Amino acid sequence: MNILICDDESLLLELYESELSQIEACQIFTAADGLEGLEILTNNEIDILLTDGKMPRMDGIKLVNEASRKGVLPRHVYLITGYHGEYKDEELKEMGIQKIIDKPVDFDWLINFVTKLD
Repeated sequence: MNILICDDESLLLELYESELSQIEACQIFTAADGLEGLEILTNNEIDILLTDGKMPRMDGIKLVNEASRKGVLPRHVYLITGYHGEYKDEELKEMGIQKIIDKPVDFDWLINFVTKLD
C-alpha cells in the first residue's frame, strides 16, 4: 500500500511518516505542498492520499482537482484540516474526497483507519 501525505508543516509531516510507517507493507511518500504532491501522484501508483487543506503554492482542494483532471487521483482521498467548517462535505465528496479528518490527528485512530482500507 502506497500512501501520500501532503502537509506544509515539516514537523507534522515527519510525525505522519513516522507513525504511518508502522503499518506493514506500506510505503510512505511525503510532499510539502500540492505541487510536490501532484508530481508524486503523477509518477507513482498511490493508493491513499492524505492532504492538508491549506498549503502554499497549491492547496489540498486544487491538488485533488488537478489529480482528478490528470487521471491520477487515488481511490482513497482524505482531507486533513483544522478548518473543517470552511468546507462543505457534499462538495468535497463530489470532488472525490471521502472524508474530512480533523486536526489534531489521533494517530492510533489514523493507523487503525488506514489499515482497514482495502
